[in-house]
Amino acid sequence: MRCGLQSFAWRTRLTGHELPRDSVAFGGTVPEDFVAVRIVSPLRWVAAAAPKYLNRRAPITKPENLKDHNCIQIRTGEGVIYRWEFEKNGERLSVEVPGQLCVNETMFGVEMATSGAGITYCLEQRIEDQLARGELQVVLSDWAPVEPAFYIYYPGHRQTPTGLRELIDMLREQPPT
Repeated sequence: MRCGLQSFAWRTRLTGHELPRDSVAFGGTVPEDFVAVRIVSPLRWVAAAAPKYLNRRAPITKPENLKDHNCIQIRTGEGVIYRWEFEKNGERLSVEVPGQLCVNETMFGVEMATSGAGITYCLEQRIEDQLARGELQVVLSDWAPVEPAFYIYYPGHRQTPTGLRELIDMLREQPPT
């Protein structure tokens, strides 16, 4: 779930010590004297539903059409109902979607959408298998926003702690997904 994407970062704890200024964050400008290692590919957010749901409903051609559909709402950790975000040709929309079902866990929303309960919103990567099997279809594909990849950043000018070095080596061995 996206919240303040450009400033979003976690402090990492490896080998029991907080590593000052080492973090995992969305891509962007690499701080001076830092090294960046990409750990996932860019993130594409999609709305998706089961064909059996879509076949009995009005077509969805623009985000505003979602107001006429049963969307599976998402409750954030702060207790707020998440507004679905869309982007096309530089136009960004944040849509408050209606729904009879509200979840706080992505895969439960995916299961409900797969069963025909409505439309879910999540990272496309989370539903690759359901899309490949035809259990879900992406709606508003041309409105699906793509956000920068996650990177791990660490200072390149000091000796890297063993735990961080092992994590970086492991991430470099695995191509980003």
